[in-house]
Amino acid sequence: IYFCGEVLDPKTVRKLWERFPSLEIINAYGPTEATSAVSAVQIRKEMLDKPLLPAGDTANSAVEIEIDDGEIILKGKSVFSGYLNGITGGYFRENGQNCYRTGDLGYIENNLLYCRGRKDSQIKYKGYRIELSDIEQNISELEGVQDCLVTASRTPDGTIRYLSAYVTGESDCLKDLRERISMILPDYMIPKNIRLLDRLPVNANGKTDRKALCND
Repeated sequence: IYFCGEVLDPKTVRKLWERFPSLEIINAYGPTEATSAVSAVQIRKEMLDKPLLPAGDTANSAVEIEIDDGEIILKGKSVFSGYLNGITGGYFRENGQNCYRTGDLGYIENNLLYCRGRKDSQIKYKGYRIELSDIEQNISELEGVQDCLVTASRTPDGTIRYLSAYVTGESDCLKDLRERISMILPDYMIPKNIRLLDRLPVNANGKTDRKALCND
């Protein structure tokens, strides 16, 4: 099975291997602006020991991958040459080649690329820099929880008022959930509101739609 588009949850891999022990799982990374996949790696069981699964092998990448202040930058021939109608986005030119600031946060370790979520999901709350994807990942690992999405409610001037968590899973997964969250996360990362949904919203591209719940 070939995965690409969002961060691959280790729980998903574990469930697949429980059902299909000999299954080969490949995880890939790449935005549309540089083809759908610029880097890929076959997942091995020992990789599940880390909280994040690698999103590709930079040694065999189709483009040059760099990290700038935590953001993944792509450079090379398969990077697009800009948007229509003067929209710039993350595109730029450097040393004669096309480059793209992806807006994705990540790091490289032992030639493996790890994606930690989106730059636009990184917030500053109560004096702390927080990645909403970090909260989501920790809550998703709790028993009974299938998936989780966390949003930040803001005042008109942009100040964050509180965090909200939307979870899917077993009907009684909310039982003692706040207490269980407090055992794995500091107070400033614990959502004020926690709601159970039948499913998380997705956008037209089939990706989890955080914006659909931001004003809920």
